[in-house]
Formats: sequence, structure tokens, C-alpha cells
Amino acid sequence: KGRLSLAGQTSTDPGTVDATATPGGSYLYVQTGANGIVDEYSVSGDNLTEIGSVTVAGAAGGEGIAAA
Repeated sequence: KGRLSLAGQTSTDPGTVDATATPGGSYLYVQTGANGIVDEYSVSGDNLTEIGSVTVAGAAGGEGIAAA
């Protein structure tokens, strides 16, 4: 079993409700329910690099995200 440890902090848009990583862990997607925004990050070791974000129509207040 692995253990989680804080390697740093990266901010997202307000109201973070869920996050998911792609298989292999190359990308992280963070759902921010307050505004219906999904933030995208590339993952390299312990580093996250913000790629961008998209507002999902009708998603404000939603919960749940998955990556394939």
C-alpha cells in the first residue's frame, strides 16, 4: 500500500469537488463545481503544470468526474 504525502500546493478555480487522473497519471483533471469549470494539469514526477481550463455548460454545482 502506498502513502500520500504533500509535495506542494497548486491552486484551482473555486469550489473544487472532484479530481481524476488519466491512466498512467500523465494528466490530472480537477472539477470545480462552483462555476462548472474543469482545470487541466500535466503531471511530471511531483510537479503539476497548468495546461488550461474549460467551462462546461450546465455543470455549475455538479459533482463527479472521470478520465479514460
